[in-house]
Amino acid sequence: MPCAPRRRKPARSCTATGGCWPLSPPMTRTISCSMTRSWSTDCRAAMAGMRIAALGTGPSGARAGESACSDRLPPVAEVVQAAAAAKRLERALDDTGADIAIIGRVGADLSRHGVTWTHAGIAWRDDPAGRWQIRHALNERAGPTSRLYRQGLMNFFLDGPWTYDALVLVPGPELRAGLLERLEAGSIETLHQPRYSVMAYPFAMAYQNSNQFVLENLALARAGRLDGDRAAAIAELRQSGFEPHTVCFTRLERLGGRFRANVRFDDHPRAAANDNRYAVVTVQAIERWLASTGTLSASIEVRPQ
Repeated sequence: MPCAPRRRKPARSCTATGGCWPLSPPMTRTISCSMTRSWSTDCRAAMAGMRIAALGTGPSGARAGESACSDRLPPVAEVVQAAAAAKRLERALDDTGADIAIIGRVGADLSRHGVTWTHAGIAWRDDPAGRWQIRHALNERAGPTSRLYRQGLMNFFLDGPWTYDALVLVPGPELRAGLLERLEAGSIETLHQPRYSVMAYPFAMAYQNSNQFVLENLALARAGRLDGDRAAAIAELRQSGFEPHTVCFTRLERLGGRFRANVRFDDHPRAAANDNRYAVVTVQAIERWLASTGTLSASIEVRPQ
């Protein structure tokens, strides 16, 4: 994947929004840049860091994707769109005939990196009335930690996504049964690593991104295990031939990562830094793994009519 840097026009200041929206009002950090003919290195690096952080957050670097945090109420128009998207997703989930699925959303435009779906969660129908809930890990206030959440379908779209499209991945019957056992036993929580990095290396345990949490639970469910830690899950992924998504950054973008509390590179192999090519778990990588292991029954894109 090419690493061509994007050219930006000079400006006198760069503002990086570090809050989350909408689960406290956004916190804004301003990085001043004294300008002559070009940006200072720090200012350009800050903006580059925002582009990296967008791999797990939204267009502002802190909105939709893997973040949860603000107490501010969303605009009415967004509530209406989120409700409509939730209804479409509910119908699609019901139509699968399954009680469990992996769902994805579009938190940011990451087409430059070959990424469409930015965040995954586990959709589970365990309510007697047939309502669906989502279990997923969300980055806290664009900071260095994440927490596990249990939410309804509408909440999945209530943080300003890039679009209101959704993806439904239906695992095969045996994998669904294994994942259901883990959910009912509470085993999925044992694989949560609260130290968060959107760029977490898939085969290391120092950090974890939201998609990794889903993938690692799928790996142990496929192995029929209720026990096991992250090391066991990663071993299963290696053994089953999991191939991560490769993201290419410029050196300036990597430097910009130091401006973001939720971006870390120190768990990646040295060769990744030399080549500026980093392996990461994306929703597409999860889908490819399910397909390659013969455990994907259906892949459904849910879009507005």
